[in-house]
Amino acid sequence: MAAKLSKPITLNEVCQLLGLSLDEDGEQQIEFISDSNVGGYNSICDYVKGQLPAKGTVLITPQAVEGYTCLLAENPTVRLIKLINYVELEHGFEVLCESPKYGENVRIGKNTVIENGVVIGSNTVIEHNVVIHTGTVIGAHCVIRSGATIGGEGYGFVQDDEFILRQPFIGGVRLGDRVEVGYNCAIVRGAVEDTVLEDDVKLDNLVHIAHDVNIGKGSTITAGVSFCGYVCVGENTRIAPNATIKQRINIGSNALVGLGAVVTKNVGNNEIVAGNPAKVLRTQKN
Repeated sequence: MAAKLSKPITLNEVCQLLGLSLDEDGEQQIEFISDSNVGGYNSICDYVKGQLPAKGTVLITPQAVEGYTCLLAENPTVRLIKLINYVELEHGFEVLCESPKYGENVRIGKNTVIENGVVIGSNTVIEHNVVIHTGTVIGAHCVIRSGATIGGEGYGFVQDDEFILRQPFIGGVRLGDRVEVGYNCAIVRGAVEDTVLEDDVKLDNLVHIAHDVNIGKGSTITAGVSFCGYVCVGENTRIAPNATIKQRINIGSNALVGLGAVVTKNVGNNEIVAGNPAKVLRTQKN
């Protein structure tokens, strides 16, 4: 889900703010800031290479792309950061709810912080000393163990001409039903879209899940595992202790990542991988 502005702005306003020019209709409304892999009508994103977003997306890009409205800039990510900071200061983004929203029979421990704009489903247990940030949705029958942090900002920095800029994180976190989060886990909010753990995902202790990770139903992640950004894991996959998964890696369904593995390449369905760098040992039968 792209980040929706609380108040639309025009392309003319965007161009004026970013110091860019536009040869097309500047009255087009911008309602969303999106990820470059997603996009959509009335949305804007930065784009340099790779998969193009949906048609109708306005691109901040170094070179014109046929079929898209483009704002040409040498450093698109820096310009998008400037736009996000402006929106947050002047207009803001839509939030899920003004106050935390709880289902029935939610249990919350001592010294736990739950910010506004959080939704928690029925029969979920939040233990002591947990921090849950704005933009987080937790399903029903979940368990969040002590010391977990959900929905905070992650590691993201961009080099400008003079300074290293912190990348703003405006996505959220979405946990399905019956998800369990172990002690002292960190689940980072998405950069623009959401970080997602689907139904029945189970996390052991001390797991780090970076921004824009998507973990499929029924997958189990054991102690000390670290996911870099934009990792996608299929259903019913198991990640063994202390494995590290490189950014933008896809791991299939019913796969197994071995103890301490360093995964630098995609893993297919039913594959067992281990080692540093991880290599395929064999393929499991369904």
